[in-house]
Amino acid sequence: MPRVGNLRDLAWTYDPSGAAASPKLIGTPYLEVRCLILKPGQYPPCHSHHGEMDEGFLILAGRGLMQFDGEAFEVREGSVVLGKRGGFHSMKNVGTEDLVEFNCRGGRMPSGFVRPADKSIPDDPELVRERAADPSRCVRGTVDGLMAAFDLATASKSGLPKAVATPYLEVRIASFAPGDRPPLHRHQKELDEATLVLKGRVAYEVDGDRVEGGPGDLLHVPGGAWHYLENAGGGEAQIYNVLGGELPVRTEWR
Repeated sequence: MPRVGNLRDLAWTYDPSGAAASPKLIGTPYLEVRCLILKPGQYPPCHSHHGEMDEGFLILAGRGLMQFDGEAFEVREGSVVLGKRGGFHSMKNVGTEDLVEFNCRGGRMPSGFVRPADKSIPDDPELVRERAADPSRCVRGTVDGLMAAFDLATASKSGLPKAVATPYLEVRIASFAPGDRPPLHRHQKELDEATLVLKGRVAYEVDGDRVEGGPGDLLHVPGGAWHYLENAGGGEAQIYNVLGGELPVRTEWR
């Protein structure tokens, strides 16, 4: 089934004893997806991953301080972040409410968990001495600012605009009017696709299996599967769509 579940049931509340092995909602050779809740003041230990992958973060709620290689910057609800490849990083909930992080890693999986040998990089981002001179190197924008409206005339030619595009990870954030539906299509087998419904109601058909999802629902499309998405509600639908693997994406349309 393409529906993985809803994040309200799937999100993992951070536990220091399991920091290096947080649960995967999707775990394939090409894509790992997690959803993590940090309570106020919590932060996982500083760590990195191997260099044949990229990591994207979507802040669904709360306010955090994030650091990469000893440079810190703030994130908040709606922030879309692309991690520094191979960079040592951590994030702390510096707000008064739960921080909810939707995390996607694309490329050669598993991603690994490497602790820094350099003890000058602290686990706690608030102890980092430097603020990032240019946070935009990691913070790509906000969901609202990166949202692109679906356009049927260009969908089968260029697809949806990319908010993030690397050799390992692509992110698209799109809105669909009622009844909007891209043509049936598939991508190469050497990737996996995940879609988080942000708003409205969507129907997904994957190799003839049709499901519907609403806000917070996570859907998985394996590489090579024929599929389409349709706005199945009476109002606007919004999605956060991630593809991870051997990119760029190649698409075959029907």
